[in-house]
Formats: sequence, C-alpha cells, structure tokens
Amino acid sequence: MYKIIVFSRVSTEKQDLDQQTETLVSYCKSIGYQEDEIFIIQIKESAIKLSEEERIGIQRLKEAVLLNSTIDSLICWEISRLSRRMDVIYSVRQFLIEHHIRWIVYYPYMELIDKYGKQSQNANMMMAIYSTFAENEMNLKKERAKRVVEYRKSLGKSAGGKILYGYTVDKEHNFQVDPETSKLIIKLFDLYSTGLYSFRSLAKEIKSQGYFESSTNHSLPARLNGYINDLRYTGEVFGYPKIIDRELFDKCKEISNKQNIIVKPDNPSQMLCKGLIFSKTRKVALIPGFGKGVYSIHPDYGKPCLTITAKYIDKLILDYTQDQIDKYFNDRRKIEEEWLASQQVFFKKISTLTKNRFKIQEKLNRAEELYIDGTITKDRLDKKTRQLKEELLEANNMIERLDREYSKREKLFFNQKPVVLSEVSFEEKRKYVLQFIERIEIEKEKPLARRSMVYIHNKFDHKVYVYLLYSQNSKYQNKVKAPYLVQVEPEIST
Repeated sequence: MYKIIVFSRVSTEKQDLDQQTETLVSYCKSIGYQEDEIFIIQIKESAIKLSEEERIGIQRLKEAVLLNSTIDSLICWEISRLSRRMDVIYSVRQFLIEHHIRWIVYYPYMELIDKYGKQSQNANMMMAIYSTFAENEMNLKKERAKRVVEYRKSLGKSAGGKILYGYTVDKEHNFQVDPETSKLIIKLFDLYSTGLYSFRSLAKEIKSQGYFESSTNHSLPARLNGYINDLRYTGEVFGYPKIIDRELFDKCKEISNKQNIIVKPDNPSQMLCKGLIFSKTRKVALIPGFGKGVYSIHPDYGKPCLTITAKYIDKLILDYTQDQIDKYFNDRRKIEEEWLASQQVFFKKISTLTKNRFKIQEKLNRAEELYIDGTITKDRLDKKTRQLKEELLEANNMIERLDREYSKREKLFFNQKPVVLSEVSFEEKRKYVLQFIERIEIEKEKPLARRSMVYIHNKFDHKVYVYLLYSQNSKYQNKVKAPYLVQVEPEIST
C-alpha cells in the first residue's frame, strides 16, 4: 500500500532523473517509509510551456492520490520540480489541501502542507516566495535564450531549429555545405531547369532514384517547391555558403512562376460554403485558396490534400437551403411559435429594465431624503445623484433600443414572403445558408475521388442530412448531365 509520492521532473531528455529520485527515496526511507510504500513519478516535460491539463506528471500525481486512499504525503526536490508556473503551483496546492496530503520540499527543506492537510501562514509565504523565484528564473532563461538566438542570427550563425537541407552546422554554429545532401540540391535544380518537370513529376523522378523515401507523393512536391525557391542556396543570404549559381536559381524561379502551381480562386469571397465546410475524418476546415474554384486542405504533414469543387458543393448547398426555406414558409405554425417566443423574450427584457428604472428612481429619492435629514453631505449627494442618473439614462436608452428592435421584427414578421435564392444577391444567399446550416462535412474514399459524401448539419431540427455528390465528369454509370447527382440518404440524428 502506497503512502508517499516521490515526484521527480526534468525539462529535457538530456537531463538525468535518477539522482533526484534516488535522493528522495533515501530520504523517505530515513523517515520511516518502506520501499513498497513509495510511489515514484518520474517525468521529463516542460514546467513553463505546458498548462496544468497538459502536464502528464501532475495528472499522474492526481490519479495516484484519487486511486490510493492510503497516500498521505508528497515529496519533491524543490518547488520548481512540481511547476515553474504560479497558477499551476497554487492549483496543485489546493488539490493537496482538499485531499489532506502533506507536501514536503527537500531543498531547501520546507513542509508546505502539514500532516493534517493544512498550510500555515509562514508556509504560505515561503511557497509564494519560492514559486515566484521559480517562475522568474525560467522567464530569465527564456529571455537569455532569446538574446542568444538573436545574437547568433546577427552573426549569420545557426540559432537552433531545423537546418536547411543541403547544409550542416559546425561546433561554432556556422553553416557549412553538407557534402552529401548538397549534391541532391544541385541535382534538383539541374533537373528542374530543363523545364521538363513539374514539382509533382520531379518528386516522382527523385523518389524513383531512392531519395526522400519517407516522404509521400502528396507532401514532397510542396517540399521541393520550397527548395527551388529558397534564395539561401545562392549564398546571397548572410551566413549561408553558396551551393547554386544565381543564374541557375533565376532560371528555375522563372519556370516555377510560369507553372503557377498554386492558383488563387477568382473570388474567394463569393464561395458560398466558406467557413462552413470541414473534413469529416480529419476535423479540419476546407478553405478556398489552394486551387482555382475549390475548397481544399493544404497537403501538410504528409497527409493527402482533400479537395472538392466549389461549383458542385455550392449548388448542392444552395438547393438544400432553398428547400429548407420553402419548408419553413409552408409551416406557418412554426413561424408563429418563433414569433411568440421572440415576443416573450422582448417583453421580459423590457419588464426587467422598467423595474430597474423604478428602483433607480427610488434610490434617487432616498438619497435626497438622506441629505435633508443630514445623514449624508452635499458632495456625497452630488456624487450619488450623478451615478444614479447615468444608470437611469442607460436603462432608458436600452428600453428605447429594445422598442425599436421589436417594431422592426414585428414589421418583418408580418411582411415575410418566400424567398427565391436564384434571384437575390450573394450576400443574401450566404445569409440564408448560415441561417439554416450549422456545419458541412465532406468524406471521400480517396482524397482525389470524384464521389463525395456530404453531411449537412441542420440548425433547426438538429439532424444530419447525408448526400452523395458526384462531379460532372464522374465515370459512374448513374451520372446525369446536371453538374452533380444527389442521392439523399436517411436522416441521421445528431
């Protein structure tokens, strides 16, 4: 049965945990704990970058306390081993107090929470001082590291981080041409300069020769694009030795510009589903801008690029919204229910503000009575009157605004007419889409497949409507001449 937790932590993989743990375990034995009564938590993680919820060590500590009712103590090397953030330290302290856990700090020795689960005034003051020191120390380290990075950059040296492919760094942090990887950079520029390759075909060619085997066919073209357009390879960027002649670089740059790999859509603001459309599996938004007239996810982190043509999905969503509008106006009872609910909200707000207005007026009268009775001074009366009049003016303004809004909505309610989306502006179309649709999700068997499953989340009935969407050039037998074919599947409750 565990009785005490030994908590050891370091920030980086290079640091050693064993000495901390061995010293703390020896101390626990010296004060009467047996080997099988000691619960050890060893962790390598940052105590300043991570929040309390992200700290695996602290989550293990809490789990150990909750699952082992016999644990009554916690010991750590110093306060900063538990955390360097004051908000986390105080949160953990509260958890330990609530569960009556004694908290011992080995160096300098402190008993921050006693065996009864309480913290004395002196212990509270010591914890505040040392936790402040711990946080300030880490902030100073971060500032020093930042200054070192800036200083090295000013000297044209490596400041850490990923090194550009084709280079290496010596002991003095100077960039050097890597004899092996620089050969591949030269090969890339030579091949691309022929004008016979796109980045996609160049990626296939390079992979066929045994290079970049771990990269996918979707991520490698973008990576090669970055290399071909990186001026550092010419040696003209401070600190980087020359690998490629400027003449060869300019030639490749010109070819790259002509190929125009990533073309912006004609007008992204006119894309109806912007901000509403997501990948069902990756839970990432599809955005306009990585292809002409398409919504897509940029092919990052080696994952394939999911795309869907805007004219097909926008047409589907427009038709769906029109259908919802027609249903809405055909159901007059629903409209009346919404209007009555809206009325009640308005009346409740106005009633509350009216009551507040009477209360403020009563306070004004009361203040004047107190002044007449000699209970308060003239200055106090003036100050109180000024404050109450401001509150009264604000309440009157709110009532007027609500009255105007109510009249506006009442007028709209009695003048409502069915809308034909094909006859209104883009802004109006977009307004109605947002009114009826909460979210759109796309799912494909393959990223570039022409058949997509479309899941439309309806705001009103909170159901998901599933559609099967085909592109115009679909090879499926049941294609039609229309720009898309829709098959409605059974509704799925959310």
